[in-house]
Amino acid sequence: GISDIVIDQETGFLIEKDNEEGFTTAIIDGLNDNAAQGVTEQAYHLVTKQFMNKEIAKGFLNVYKQLTNTKEVVSKRSVIEY
Repeated sequence: GISDIVIDQETGFLIEKDNEEGFTTAIIDGLNDNAAQGVTEQAYHLVTKQFMNKEIAKGFLNVYKQLTNTKEVVSKRSVIEY
């Protein structure tokens, strides 16, 4: 869910439901503040490392292999079984 991805002030900005003024302020601050660039970079890093299909598939495969006690070597490019 959203709480897995958005960490307030680190990977995004959390605003309370129906808080239009807070939403507007966060948008304006984000556009005018250089710190927002760091938030964007941290969010990108989090998503590409934890939520890309390839990474999710590797995670599922590793759990499956652990459960079945099969040996494996996982490289950045492929999964090799032996």
